[in-house]
Amino acid sequence: MLSRTIYALFFSLLATTLIFIFTGYSGGPAASVNQGYTGAPGETGTVCGNCHNLIGSYGFVSVDLVSNIGTLPYEYFPGIPIQMDITVNTSSGFPNGYGFQLFMTDDMDNPLDVTYTNLGTNIKQSTLTNGRVYLEHNGISASNQFSFTYEVTPQSLNDFPEPVKVYVTAVAVNGNNLNSGDSGSTSFMFDLLLFRLPVELTDFEATPHLTGVQLDWITETERNNDYFVVEHSVDGVNFLDIKTITGTGTTNERNTYAYMHTNPVEGNNYYRLRIVDFDSKETFSEIVTAKFSSKFEETTVFPQPASAEATIRLASPSNESGTMEVYDINGRLIHSNNIQLTEGENYLNLNCENWIAGHYVIDIKGKRIGEETIHFLKK
Repeated sequence: MLSRTIYALFFSLLATTLIFIFTGYSGGPAASVNQGYTGAPGETGTVCGNCHNLIGSYGFVSVDLVSNIGTLPYEYFPGIPIQMDITVNTSSGFPNGYGFQLFMTDDMDNPLDVTYTNLGTNIKQSTLTNGRVYLEHNGISASNQFSFTYEVTPQSLNDFPEPVKVYVTAVAVNGNNLNSGDSGSTSFMFDLLLFRLPVELTDFEATPHLTGVQLDWITETERNNDYFVVEHSVDGVNFLDIKTITGTGTTNERNTYAYMHTNPVEGNNYYRLRIVDFDSKETFSEIVTAKFSSKFEETTVFPQPASAEATIRLASPSNESGTMEVYDINGRLIHSNNIQLTEGENYLNLNCENWIAGHYVIDIKGKRIGEETIHFLKK
C-alpha cells in the first residue's frame, strides 16, 4: 500500500522538475537488419536516408528526445502518461521544413501496447495493415520540434518491458517536392529503462509521546540508498529538514529505522522522508501525521462529587509507569500509589470512602509523561 502511495506521490512531484535530454545513437536495428521500424515504416527497412540524401544540403540529421520526467535519465513509468518532445537537428544550412517517424518496441523488438495522446498539430498517428502503430509528421513542419504524450501499458502487473526501445528517423527538406537537396537520417534508437524506487518502504509511522513524536520506518529492500532526510511541517505543505540518517546502500534484507522528534508543535505535526541515493536522485515517502500534546487529553474524574469511590479516565500516548498522589485543600498528602499506564485509554480507581467531604487535588506524574493535575470533589 505504502509502496503504491510512494509511487503515486513521486509521479506527481516529477512532473514539476527540470527537463532532462536523452541522447540516442544511430545505426540501430531498423537501419542494420532491415526490420523497418522507422522510415515508411514498411517491411523493407527503409529509413529517411534511403530516399533523401544521408548527408544532403543540410548536413547530418540527428534527433534528440526530451522528456518531462525530470532527473531520472532513460527511465519510464508503466501506466503513467509521459510527455516527450522530438527535436530534429541539422549540422548545416537552414531547411524549409522537417519531418520524423517514431516507433516503440520491447527488448525483443516486438510492438508494444503504447497509447499516444496530446499530439502536436504537426504530428499524426498512423497504422499499417499489419497493425503496427507509429507516429510521424503531419505534412512538412516548419518547426523542428514535435511533442506528444506516451503511455506504456504492461501486459500484467509483473510484466514490465525493459528496456523500451524508441526508434526515430528524421528528415530536413528544402520544400521543392523533390528528394534532391534534402537530408535524411538513419534510424536512431533510444533505450528507456523501467523506473524502480531506490527504497521499498513498507511502513512509516509517527507516534506521539509527551516528550515528542516517535518516527519509525521499515525498508524491505534498498538500492544505492545513501541517506534519509526526515522532514517536518506544521501545515503539510512547507517542510523543513530536521534529521539526516544514513541508509544501508544496497540490500535485499529488511531494515528498521527510528528517530524521536523532541521539538514538535502543539497539535498536528506532519512528517515525510526524503530518500536520496548515491547519484543524488530523490524520492519522497507519503506524509504521516501525529497530533502532539504535552499534556494528557480527555482526563476526567467521575462521578463528581463522589461518595465512596471515583474513577479517573485518562488517555496515555504510550506505556508508562508513574505515581498518583492526592492532596487535600491544605496541601497535605493523604494518598499515594504507583500506577501503570498503557498506550490509549486508562481507568484508575480511587477509594475515597473514608475521606472527609471537600476539595482534593490529584497529581499524576511520570518520567516521560510529565505531570497532570486533576481537581476532585468528595461529598
